[in-house]
Amino acid sequence: MNWKGQQVAVVRSKRKKTASIMIERDGSISVLVPENMNENLIIEILDSKEYSIIKNQTLWHIANDGKETHPFVNGQTFMFKGQNYALIYKDKASAEVEFVDDSFLMNSSVKDPHAAFEKFYKSECRKFLTERFEVYKNKIPVQPQKIGVRQMSTRWGSCTPSGNVNINWNCVMAPQFVFDYILVHELVHLKYHRHNNDFWQTVGFIIPDFEMAKDWLLRNGVKMVI
Repeated sequence: MNWKGQQVAVVRSKRKKTASIMIERDGSISVLVPENMNENLIIEILDSKEYSIIKNQTLWHIANDGKETHPFVNGQTFMFKGQNYALIYKDKASAEVEFVDDSFLMNSSVKDPHAAFEKFYKSECRKFLTERFEVYKNKIPVQPQKIGVRQMSTRWGSCTPSGNVNINWNCVMAPQFVFDYILVHELVHLKYHRHNNDFWQTVGFIIPDFEMAKDWLLRNGVKMVI
């Protein structure tokens, strides 16, 4: 439906009792509503939340136009599974980068800290992905052919026509509940390719707090960089 010149995706659900408005990964608007809510009432709800919608879309644009970067100096913090941890250089660290006692230890001889951190995050994301997939594999409607970790510049995850699911390696910077949402989102796309009612109902059945995860990504996705 059209609202004030913007296309809004309306997702109807038998399980919904009230309307929920979300800003999608691409900055567009989706609204989850009870199955029988009429369009005029949906427009009234959007009108009543206009200020909040504009504010959150502005935050989205700021987040995507101004991504943070970090200097590789002692004490600088980096995200890992939803928390910030300090970087400490060690002359005799056993690996280029390792996570020990709530700190990142980096060998002082490392010549390319960015590459070393990226290698660390990719490795940790693969392990976390395998672990979390085991939790959800019996809850999803279609099994993937393969799951893996990739670098993606504008997406948190993807699925292919051949049934492969890929997760952006920097998703391991997010809290577990957000990582789980990203994973389940892509797994459900194996059956429902579009963000239709069936898609969101299935995601909501598996991840009841998925709207909290989407909100976290909107506000904190900008920080998920090296």
